[in-house]
Amino acid sequence: MLLNSSTPDDYLQLFKLTQTITGLYLLPFISLFGIIGSIFNILVYSHSLKCSTNVYLIALSVSDIVKLINDFLYFLISLIQKFDQNFGDKIYKEIYLYSHYVFVLTAINTAWQTCAIAFDRYIAVVIEHKNYKSKYRTYQRSMFVTMFISILSIIFAIPSPLLFELKPNSNDSISKNITDLVSKTNSSNNHNNNVF
Repeated sequence: MLLNSSTPDDYLQLFKLTQTITGLYLLPFISLFGIIGSIFNILVYSHSLKCSTNVYLIALSVSDIVKLINDFLYFLISLIQKFDQNFGDKIYKEIYLYSHYVFVLTAINTAWQTCAIAFDRYIAVVIEHKNYKSKYRTYQRSMFVTMFISILSIIFAIPSPLLFELKPNSNDSISKNITDLVSKTNSSNNHNNNVF
C-alpha cells in the first residue's frame, strides 16, 4: 500500500486504520485486563509479608493502573469519534495535554520505582542480609522512598503540558482534525513537530 507512488491520502488511511485497530479493538481489552491484574497485585502484596519489595511492587501497580485508565480514556474518545467526529475531536483537544502529563508522570514514576527496587535489592543482599531489625527499617524506608519518588514524578512531569500546545496541522490537504504538538517557545512554522 505504501510504495514510492503513495499519496498523502494513503498515509492518512493507514493512520486511521491503525488508530481504529489499536484505539477501538486492542486498548479496551489490554486496559481492563491490566487494571484488574494490577488490582489483584495490590491486594496480594498488601496482605503478604511486610517486605520492601512489596511496597515498590504496589507502587508500580498503582502507576500501571493510572496509565491504563489514561489509555482507556483514549478508547472512549475514539469510540465517541466514531459516532460524532466533531464532538470527539473537541474532547480529544481538551484533554490531550492532561493525558500527555499523565503519560509522562507514569513513565517517570515507573522508571524510578524500578531503579529503587534494584537498589533496594542490592542493599538487602549485600548489606542487610538476614537482619530482622534492618528489614523493618528497610520496609519503612521503602515506603518513604516510594512516596518521595511519586512526589518527584508529579513535579518533574509538570513541564510537559506547560511547554506544549495543540495547533491545527498546517497541511489541510491531509486532514483537518490532525493536530501538531508544538513547543510554546518556538511555535512559528516548526516543521519538526509530532503529529497526533
